[in-house]
Amino acid sequence: GHILTVDQTTFIADQRFQPIFAPKPDRWSLQIKYVQLKDEGTYECQVSTEPKSSAIVTLRVVEPKTELIGEPTQHVKAGSQVKLRCIISQALDPPVFINWFHNHKQIYLHSRRAWRTEIERIEWPIHDFSTTAEATTST
Repeated sequence: GHILTVDQTTFIADQRFQPIFAPKPDRWSLQIKYVQLKDEGTYECQVSTEPKSSAIVTLRVVEPKTELIGEPTQHVKAGSQVKLRCIISQALDPPVFINWFHNHKQIYLHSRRAWRTEIERIEWPIHDFSTTAEATTST
């Protein structure tokens, strides 16, 4: 590893890293803006007291993933009900919005077709969310 900061001085060119000092109580923090996968790893805070002291923290960066369940192409009879399911995994927080699109146009609940969406929350160490879109088409 290499030294990122000493006091208020930053020794790397990446502007996302910034030391922050709060005088009461004497507390130093390392702020990383716009965290990226490459930022994942072990960080160490060393204090130049006698005896020397340090604390280690491991940063794990999580990116949500989406997966459609079922075959990518489905053949159904006109007038039948279709259920499409999308799983969002590795999400730390519930998504604010989950949007479905039909031929590149967003599906709105108040549209003329009978679209219905629901979100199900699955508890894991990292949250997974499942969203289902159902449509009944007419001939």
